[in-house]
Amino acid sequence: QNNGNYCTQLQDASNYNTYRYSRSIGEQGLLSLTTDLIGGSAGNYIYDNISANEYQCVVATSATGNYLYNNTFAGFSYRGFANNSGTFGVVENNIFWTTVPGAQAIFTSAGTGFTSNFNIYGTQQSNFIYSEGTYYSSLSAWGQAGAQDKTGDPLFVALAGNNVTLTGSSPAHHAGTDLSSTVHYGWSPISPL
Repeated sequence: QNNGNYCTQLQDASNYNTYRYSRSIGEQGLLSLTTDLIGGSAGNYIYDNISANEYQCVVATSATGNYLYNNTFAGFSYRGFANNSGTFGVVENNIFWTTVPGAQAIFTSAGTGFTSNFNIYGTQQSNFIYSEGTYYSSLSAWGQAGAQDKTGDPLFVALAGNNVTLTGSSPAHHAGTDLSSTVHYGWSPISPL
């Protein structure tokens, strides 16, 4: 569903979709998974997307059992990933990068969180993570980061020009895990039996 504020909005029990190969630049955000009355979105695979220089990138409300893989969220001025209630699911092999003071790479509120690993959460700065009423300035203080999550500059070619290609010396090269058995290219998820 197109929404004037987001590139895409999956709403009201929008389940088992594949959201891939989208590029959103300078808008409200890449993707919103929201709920009104019917219930949250579940079982969606969101991967291989780029969000550059936006207000916020992915917002999930009452969403459970979703998968956020191999995405680049760069230059956001407010939030990279926001999980408002619900257990979002799995967040792996993503880059969340901004230098905007006060912007949060991760925001969780009234939710039971998500599983995180093999992500780059940008440069640690004051209050760059907000989780359940508390601001954190490091991954270790947050305590929810996976063993392979890290911080650092992913070294984009030219983020100011919306180019999020990685330079040859980027620490993001080969930093993720192989998800080919989890996310088959060209595969569309189906409801579990």
